[in-house]
Amino acid sequence: MKHKSDSNMEWYIIGSRIRRLRREKKWKQKELASRICVDRTSLSAYENGKRLPDVYKLCRIADVFGVSLDELVGRKVPEKEFGKAE
Repeated sequence: MKHKSDSNMEWYIIGSRIRRLRREKKWKQKELASRICVDRTSLSAYENGKRLPDVYKLCRIADVFGVSLDELVGRKVPEKEFGKAE
């Protein structure tokens, strides 16, 4: 069985989240594509893990769904605070 590289797996996971959020809204790809200013084929490529939206497009997608960028990309924020001297 062929394995995807780590970065491709991340693309696939992000795409799966986009698809899940779109389906929860009961939107067609064409509707979401219009809301984020891309064509339907680009959105399909995002959802299928073939392309990764740039950071600005990811922010727009998160805004459209009312989720944080961290939630959209599956980032877990460490409990330890950054920038604090110990």
